[in-house]
Amino acid sequence: MDLTVSHRGQSYSLSILPDDTLAVLHARLEELTSTPAHLQKLLYKGKSSKSLDDQITLTQAGLKDGMKIQMLGTTTKELHEVKAVEDDKQKRERILRERALKGPTKLRSTGSSSSSSNELNYRFHKLIPLSHLPNPSSALDLLQRLSDDPAIRHVMQKHKFAVGVLTELAPHEHPELLGLNVNAGQEIKLRLRTDRYDGFRTYMEVRRVLCHELTHNVWGDHDNNVGFSLLFSTGKSQITRRLQGRTLVYKWLVGTKGVQYR
Repeated sequence: MDLTVSHRGQSYSLSILPDDTLAVLHARLEELTSTPAHLQKLLYKGKSSKSLDDQITLTQAGLKDGMKIQMLGTTTKELHEVKAVEDDKQKRERILRERALKGPTKLRSTGSSSSSSNELNYRFHKLIPLSHLPNPSSALDLLQRLSDDPAIRHVMQKHKFAVGVLTELAPHEHPELLGLNVNAGQEIKLRLRTDRYDGFRTYMEVRRVLCHELTHNVWGDHDNNVGFSLLFSTGKSQITRRLQGRTLVYKWLVGTKGVQYR
């Protein structure tokens, strides 16, 4: 018996005995297409192999010489790819859950209760990487580092900056922007990745943009805005701070030609 089986745009011709079972046919097709036998579904003459016992003969199944069969089924390679994606998703979700339970690393404090209250109120309340982009766990690490940066924390508490969500700004969404402050601190989006998505921008570059976007918690558009410039001037007087027993230097920059902020 000669049969022609079509699967994913490919046609396979095979010769098989009429008295062979459906199980034998499935095994032959697994060798040809790398589709596991239990995932194969054969469609022919209004029938489906899924409703039949695989121990019956091909003749009993209604197959005849020269018949064309359409096969549906997922290959072993595709199964592995799906499993890898699912495993990666579960890993990311586990990391996010663990970080959420652990919470951001807090600075050691010997100050008053008001200082502790400032740490709780004036901070980034949620860190969210873009899960559909490559290496979201690395993006989350960078967001966490920014959130824990002693200089950033000091500035936020000093000026009473609170941000609901610190997240990513995908390069393809707003290619002209490095950062975006939504609704005066409801959400700050930062361009963490390179334009080609082959890595991450340097930490100092991203932190510089974050300092800029934090200023928009108070002031909106900065074109000809005296208040915006004054807040940066205030920041300049706080360049050097001793935090956690070491001197940390941070800069407040308005931006340079060719770089835009909002």
